Amino acid sequence: MHTRYAPALILVLLIAGCGKGAAPGTDKTDSRQQLETRLKQLVSDRVMAAETARSGSLAAYQTETGTLDNVLLAIDALWKAKLGAANTADQRIAAHVERIEYLWQLQISIEHLFRKGLRGGEAEKMYRMEYGLADAEIALIDECVAEGQPYPAALAKLQNRRKVSPGDDEEVEAVKP
Repeated sequence: MHTRYAPALILVLLIAGCGKGAAPGTDKTDSRQQLETRLKQLVSDRVMAAETARSGSLAAYQTETGTLDNVLLAIDALWKAKLGAANTADQRIAAHVERIEYLWQLQISIEHLFRKGLRGGEAEKMYRMEYGLADAEIALIDECVAEGQPYPAALAKLQNRRKVSPGDDEEVEAVKP
């Protein structure tokens, strides 16, 4: 067979296969239930994979073998996976809160390095974290407004948090993987 015909043949076979459904007289609900079960499993698997990616990227960042951007991408992937798995407004808001808490812990760690003048605490990382936290909080507030929910009380400390300045001797907690 000539390779120039292969894509057309594949397309024809796919189209022919799409027309096949349940045989006449069979119940299509079994197929729908199987798809729904498979979908639920995939959504759950995606959340677990995203949690693993977040933990792994954070561990790599802490050992200076990964980048801050990779950690932020993994945090956002976990947030999106949890939003996709959420069935209620409370679950969606909880996903937003968790994202902010992860970013908050990461920012504390970077601020600590910044105060000490150590690698990983560069100004560009500080600004990247400020952007990430602002973006996460905007998404949370959008969700709260859309759902008619109040701002979560657990995050009120973020609103009152002051900016860190070089030489500030306040102790901070480390990021927990």
